Amino acid sequence: MRHCILHIGGHKTGSSAVQQIFMEFGEELERNGVLYPLRGTTTGTQRNLFYELTGSKHFDSEQPTWAWLEETIKASPCDVVVLSSEVFSLLPRYSRIPKKIARFFRKLDFSVQVVAYVRPQHELVNSMYAQRLRLLNSDLRFAKWVPRELGHRIYDYRALYSPWDRGGNFFLTVLPYNQPVKQHGAIIDLVDACGLRERLDATIVAHRRDRRNLTPGPKTIEAFRRLAQSGGRRKYRKHLRDMRNFISAEGLKRGWNDEPFQGVSERMRRRIANRFAKENEALASLYFSQRWNQVFSEELTTPLAVNEFDRRRMQKAEEQEITELVKEAKARFRGR
Repeated sequence: MRHCILHIGGHKTGSSAVQQIFMEFGEELERNGVLYPLRGTTTGTQRNLFYELTGSKHFDSEQPTWAWLEETIKASPCDVVVLSSEVFSLLPRYSRIPKKIARFFRKLDFSVQVVAYVRPQHELVNSMYAQRLRLLNSDLRFAKWVPRELGHRIYDYRALYSPWDRGGNFFLTVLPYNQPVKQHGAIIDLVDACGLRERLDATIVAHRRDRRNLTPGPKTIEAFRRLAQSGGRRKYRKHLRDMRNFISAEGLKRGWNDEPFQGVSERMRRRIANRFAKENEALASLYFSQRWNQVFSEELTTPLAVNEFDRRRMQKAEEQEITELVKEAKARFRGR
């Protein structure tokens, strides 16, 4: 039986780097029997398949569709198909979508392995905050943003992945996004977990790191926050990508991103760990055969130092530098 690997994230666990590798080396993978099906203008994911199943307004008929995928698989000699998008993890608890996907691949004589990563929730919430600000989706300070955010289901991993672990339709593999994985890269870890090491030339994955969508530094984050205050995504939506790239590049050039933003204090980390302790231990017992604290020992014990920009404690020159950059960004993109 042929095999499908459905990589569903989770969020902020190196998924973009994984997708970039499969997109860049698609032709070589096909020569080795691995199909990573893309269509149209794409960032390298198959998220459109999820949008089609859910009836999302984001669905684009020019992107991969299930009818197109079926024809593509039938026409391909590859015995392994890889699909990847974090949005597949965002299913309601009792969704029927996994059954539909299982039937689709069963009809084509494919087994399906679902692969998902988890990381300590305090790391995820820190990364998600940086991502939301980069998209100008929030102008809140970290401490005010966190309480409501932690109620989102992406932080309850046991509930998040339960739709894929029900009914025996899939082989669900949950993997830790911990320090060893970060050091050698999620792509190598994923390739090994899915038995693809011999299908992917070692030179492709050698020295590759999860270097996409990295968390910017505190000054860069503050610049995004102030832009969000002055109108945010709605005001700048036509030029959001260009503005985002401009601020990120300026932050990098000025050395603002040398130290990534850290909004979580050690006290907050303990509180978040306690909040999800029961769910995390259940998941670790089921998929890791270890305690959660053992799997993520470094992440849960390394000292944390909050570095969020605070104009009350910063030098006047630093405040002026951020103010001038925000002013320049507004002038540059407002008139386009």
